[in-house]
Amino acid sequence: MIAHHREQLPQILDCLIAAGEQERAVELAIDLGHILARHTKSWDFHELDDDAPSPEEDEANAARNLLPADYAAIAHAARALRSNAAEIDPLPPPAAALLAATPGRRPDVRRLRIKQHAVLRAKVVPDINTTLAEAEITWEDAHRCAEAITAAIALGLNTIVEDALDHMFADVVAPALKAVGDPLEAPLPTGLLELAKAEGSPVRKALVALLSAKPHPGHVPTLMSLAHDQWSASYRRYEEEDHFPIAHEAIEALAALPSLPDDDLERLDTLAIETTDPKLRNDVFGLLVTHGGRAMQERLVDRACSPGLPAVQRAAAHALVLKSDSLDAAVVAEIEAATVATRMPSVAASLVLITAYRGQSEFVIELARYLAARPKRRVLVLLAIWLTREERPEVAEKLEALLPKGHAAIAWLRSGPATIADDELVKDLGDPAVCQEVLSWLNPKEEKT
Repeated sequence: MIAHHREQLPQILDCLIAAGEQERAVELAIDLGHILARHTKSWDFHELDDDAPSPEEDEANAARNLLPADYAAIAHAARALRSNAAEIDPLPPPAAALLAATPGRRPDVRRLRIKQHAVLRAKVVPDINTTLAEAEITWEDAHRCAEAITAAIALGLNTIVEDALDHMFADVVAPALKAVGDPLEAPLPTGLLELAKAEGSPVRKALVALLSAKPHPGHVPTLMSLAHDQWSASYRRYEEEDHFPIAHEAIEALAALPSLPDDDLERLDTLAIETTDPKLRNDVFGLLVTHGGRAMQERLVDRACSPGLPAVQRAAAHALVLKSDSLDAAVVAEIEAATVATRMPSVAASLVLITAYRGQSEFVIELARYLAARPKRRVLVLLAIWLTREERPEVAEKLEALLPKGHAAIAWLRSGPATIADDELVKDLGDPAVCQEVLSWLNPKEEKT
């Protein structure tokens, strides 16, 4: 009709309105907006102007120009609607009044009314209710329901928002959960905490965000459940490592609490060993260092030093370094020089760093002397020098004397280290793998752009 009889559009609208079918007239304007949004292009590869409107678009624009101003404005708004824009411009008052007076029995009309909620206000309440209540399991309905709950939240329709916590679509429940939970004091009510069992990941993400913002011991059981959540934003492929963002945020929320029950600490320890997400393992071990006390810290030292999965050993050692401020002094004092001299490079380096940072001066010197006497491991002394040279320069001076006099690595350390060194600088101080591990700590980190 647009291509061949568009001049009849005004007459058709008049007839529909006269017959009491104003909603159908508005729907025709919306249909026209949808056609305009398609931007149909002619696939003529000889056409030089790619931005030129297609014949179909010209015809649709010509048809819109024939509409009364209010209907033309509705067509324009519907054009933006077709692109699924988060927000669309408010209709001018006359067009808004026309849309407000139009029933929302037809889905497209109802959707446009909801998207104009900032203008129509309470008049869209029936549209929101109908959209949420009559939804079917389709992507289109899911999108419309998400728009409906957004409008309900913006209009402060608390009853509708609370009822939406039981909706079939996660993209409805999640924003409803945030809207309901944000103003509440901790602990959150049981009904909200139960949403940790929701199938839709957006709901669990919304819940863990709420719990992170409202730390409370009463949330621990829910956070423990979420800490085991294995939802991931992408499929694992090509040897990529797993990443479980909900679990990460749950661990951060647990770490923000002053203490955790022993049973939960044990469960987290098991999680760290079994998880396939390396960063999650690191975060859990870090939490165990800060919240597990001496017994758990000793367990992590033993785990780092005992035979087992190398990834678990490295993660335990790394956590002890990163959280070394929380280590019990007795745990530091129990580190043995013979252990440092015989463990894998990453673990050995971590133990040296812990000792140099937290150990008594004589203890640090004794460890360094033991390592300096072993050609394959004396490069580890550089780490002890690095950590003591500012806070305990007298210790650093004694440590430097344990290495070959005038060694270039010592001058490099005194410079900052300000430049990136390679194995050539330290190759005479130890095995290549140990040297590489030491340099990974000492070399200045390149800034990410």
